Amino acid sequence: DYFTHSLDSPIRLIGDDSKCQTEIIENKKIKSTYDQDHCGNLTITGCFFNDCTSKNYGGSLFVEQECNITIHKTIFNKSRTKKSLGGAGFIVQKKGENHAPDFQDEQLPYLDVQYCCFNDCSGPSSLYGVAFFMAARNSILYYSSTVKCPGDKKVTGAQFDIQAVDIKSHYVNATGGKADYCAGIEYRYATSGFFRF
Repeated sequence: DYFTHSLDSPIRLIGDDSKCQTEIIENKKIKSTYDQDHCGNLTITGCFFNDCTSKNYGGSLFVEQECNITIHKTIFNKSRTKKSLGGAGFIVQKKGENHAPDFQDEQLPYLDVQYCCFNDCSGPSSLYGVAFFMAARNSILYYSSTVKCPGDKKVTGAQFDIQAVDIKSHYVNATGGKADYCAGIEYRYATSGFFRF
């Protein structure tokens, strides 16, 4: 799949309809935008998000609903947000009332991010989660890397901002971050997990 030059998050999941189906996005050529609003579980694999900009949170991916998400073997190149959360992706069950730096969003049941690359993702100087801003009770972040995120400018928060109960992160390359507070990975609220470079 190929998402390019989108002027709003090309994939948006919003809602809480229990009748929603699992969406699998793989091996399709899609330019500009995918149908705007979907609900249900989401699997993205082998995709390329290029030069996607959002006026809202999450330059390439915006999720605000209860669902399970798997994102594997995907490249986010030049994803940008005009707001302060999620340069490439904003993924929560429901946005909380708390504001920066004490976010407390409702968490998805499960989020699995593996073998993903984030290149030149950015946003305003108040940005948290240059690559992903995410909240999931069970979070996995394996074999993923950031390059030039956020580039030459400095932002407020981490490249990966993760709210979770149980988190597993392994072989994540988050070098070169420039931030006022935590330039690499921010782990919030985790009570158990597995962390290894």
